[in-house]
Amino acid sequence: MLSLCFHEVGYNNDALSVKPETFRHFLRQLKDRGYVFVDANDLASVKKGEKEMPKKAVFIGFDDGYKNNYVYAYPILKEEGAKATFFLVSNSISTDNRMTFNDIKQMIADGFAIGSHTANHVRLDELSPE
Repeated sequence: MLSLCFHEVGYNNDALSVKPETFRHFLRQLKDRGYVFVDANDLASVKKGEKEMPKKAVFIGFDDGYKNNYVYAYPILKEEGAKATFFLVSNSISTDNRMTFNDIKQMIADGFAIGSHTANHVRLDELSPE
């Protein structure tokens, strides 16, 4: 399985952002090469033995719950028929530059998977065992 992680899809000029046009082209290239998009729900079903993993599976994840993933990535994914999982920082929902609860509800209603990316985005390697 090919697994890819994105942070932002938008027009920021930084290393963690990809332009929407580039993202769409990338999805189309994957589809043209025979990849099948899977999300966290599919992986859970595979683990339970309810589904088989496609031979050319691709998992796309988005970290942090940036608003531009809702504005740009989500509509492109829908239009291209691609699945993805959005890993959200729960205490950042509805704050500056992050998705709102309504955004998330809409994505869930459209079949997208949502996962947790911690409550506060602390560096886990810096936490004590307690």
